[in-house]
Amino acid sequence: MSKPNDFYVNNLMADHSVADKSQCKFIAGKSGQQRFLESILSASDLHFTNIADVACGNGAMSYWLSEIYKDAKFTLLDLNPFLLADAREINREKPGFSYIEADIYNMHQIPDNTFNLVVNWQTLSWLEYPEKAIKELIRIAAPHGRIYLSSLFNAAHEVDVYSKVYDWTRKSTYEAGYYSYNTYSLKTVESWMESLNCSYSYYPFEIDVDLTYSGKGLGTYTVMTDQGIRLQMSAGIALNWGVLEIRKS
Repeated sequence: MSKPNDFYVNNLMADHSVADKSQCKFIAGKSGQQRFLESILSASDLHFTNIADVACGNGAMSYWLSEIYKDAKFTLLDLNPFLLADAREINREKPGFSYIEADIYNMHQIPDNTFNLVVNWQTLSWLEYPEKAIKELIRIAAPHGRIYLSSLFNAAHEVDVYSKVYDWTRKSTYEAGYYSYNTYSLKTVESWMESLNCSYSYYPFEIDVDLTYSGKGLGTYTVMTDQGIRLQMSAGIALNWGVLEIRKS
């Protein structure tokens, strides 16, 4: 039997060149979401010494966080071996980095209560079973630890949207199938936190730069409303980004 997120990983492997191009720009300079997370961390006035970067991609998140938490140990985990190899290369000169090929739904290589900071970036909305993934992120966090994740959230309405996206401009659609593009209401998030006995805060992310994209498939661009608010879009889909801070008891 295949793992629950093999479908997603197979898509990424089929589209490796697309994913690689997308993520390499985050090493050249900090993304808006990276800066946003760092501002949240700075305001928390907490110091983290043992950090997990789950679904790390090419390791850009840890690359930048290690400039802030210079004495911390970093464990980078991803189920995609190609991206994990990229992360090793990008962070090859970083001390205290280790790498694990792991499934976000079952990180059996990691004991309970290990990390005082867990980050999971731009992943939850593309998973079939988000609550199961969050439960595992909480499991590996230390007592009173913090989990920060970015995803698509519906803060204005009590509506979840689970969608299957077939991008016919990508190789993966023909070889592996669809991508999930899910948006979770804060009502659903609250129900997750109650069942997991955790508290949380939600930070809406507003992009501060204009993005353009002229392709026919998935690709991020912005549109400006009459009120001067940028909306982030991809293939006509609204990307309601936000950051969830989960506090483990």
